[in-house]
Amino acid sequence: MGDRRLLAAGVLALALVPLAPRAARADKTWDSPAHNVQLDLPDRWEWDADDPAFRKYHIVRSARWTLERLRGGKPAQGEGALLQLAVRDLAEAQEPSALAADPKVREFLTQRMTSHGEIEGEETAIGVLNDEEARHPGWVLRTQGEASNLKGTKAACTGVLVVTRAKGKLYLLRMYAWPASEYDDEGVKVELDFLEGRALTLLDVKEEGAAAPKPPDGGENEGAEERPEEDLKEEVFDNLAQGWRLVKHKKLRSVPVEDGEEDLVLKFEDADSHGGYQVLFYAILNGKIVDGVQQAPPDLRKWMTTDWWKYFHIQHEKGEIATWKWPRRTARKTFVTFPDFADEDGKVVIFEADEKREIDPKPSDMEKWKAVEKPRVDNIGPRGKASEAMRGILIGNRGGPIGVETVLRYAWRYRMHSYRLLVSVYGKAPLRWGDALRETLESLEFGIKD
Repeated sequence: MGDRRLLAAGVLALALVPLAPRAARADKTWDSPAHNVQLDLPDRWEWDADDPAFRKYHIVRSARWTLERLRGGKPAQGEGALLQLAVRDLAEAQEPSALAADPKVREFLTQRMTSHGEIEGEETAIGVLNDEEARHPGWVLRTQGEASNLKGTKAACTGVLVVTRAKGKLYLLRMYAWPASEYDDEGVKVELDFLEGRALTLLDVKEEGAAAPKPPDGGENEGAEERPEEDLKEEVFDNLAQGWRLVKHKKLRSVPVEDGEEDLVLKFEDADSHGGYQVLFYAILNGKIVDGVQQAPPDLRKWMTTDWWKYFHIQHEKGEIATWKWPRRTARKTFVTFPDFADEDGKVVIFEADEKREIDPKPSDMEKWKAVEKPRVDNIGPRGKASEAMRGILIGNRGGPIGVETVLRYAWRYRMHSYRLLVSVYGKAPLRWGDALRETLESLEFGIKD
């Protein structure tokens, strides 16, 4: 599995947390006190002109991102994305999950689609203007199918609908993405993942006649809304059959692993208006049987080098590519750690912004660049020496809402299992969550020899 899952679909993931309003160009921000809402667009999106047909569906604002050319230079044929916000009165207070289950609400999501698969839903949270701590409840629905694209041609489509209610109004933010291919090299679906959590901001959520929240006793943050208790717990994750144990720092957020995410055993992710992170941990059985045929153990060096570069180079097309120096020592004498990104001398530029990059490097090239290394210490925690271990860092500019992203990969092998660990951070995540990530990664250990 490549880094495409990182901050895609994860980022998905970002809808699980509220994102405070972000700074945006004035012409890309739409404020409507009448509708109690603010919409923010990325720079490459454009607002649609008002259309009388919108009123039939209570659509108050529409925007789109129309691709002109695909990554290989071929002219686009209607690929891109569409965003539309509908607002209508709904005096009765209902839970977001109940609103999302309403057939009329679901019909609004699939309205443009000629066919679609299963509609999946999960809770999310909506940002509130000038209140970074507020967490207004919402629900998000997602589906895949076919729909007429921006040129009216039927094509594969991803549909997303964000649902919430506040101050007597129902808000439905629907989005469609038409990628150019299965691999979505242009990042159209990734764009939806981020807009899902940050495009819509409510101006106010206090209901008429509602009592003011009772402030806690004392402290600097009197009156501030507390994070849910589930976010404040230190959690222990382990799998005795696979031989590992990890302690999640209380500042990190765990996310359930979905069905179909093969070999993925652990996922942490979070984001706010300043940045975000994602941690994915895979445990792969060596020599597992597939359709009656025993498979070879995964090629960890290939996964750490040429496979990685293939995806990273495409996703971070513009700007420099860099790596970072690993710390010489770690508190628990393990090669699985989080570097100190506050160290100004730690950055090592591999390719300058205007330099022609090597498109098809050899594994030894990436090791020569110091992007990947076989560490001197190949332990996992205080005990558990791996038979093979590698780690690497690549830094590049993904563009769009992510910007500069740092991706870390770790791979190691034991007798029964091979393990892959991916960490992605962007924005100010290394400063905000760096210590928590370091403690969590360094807590990983293998108490049972497999």
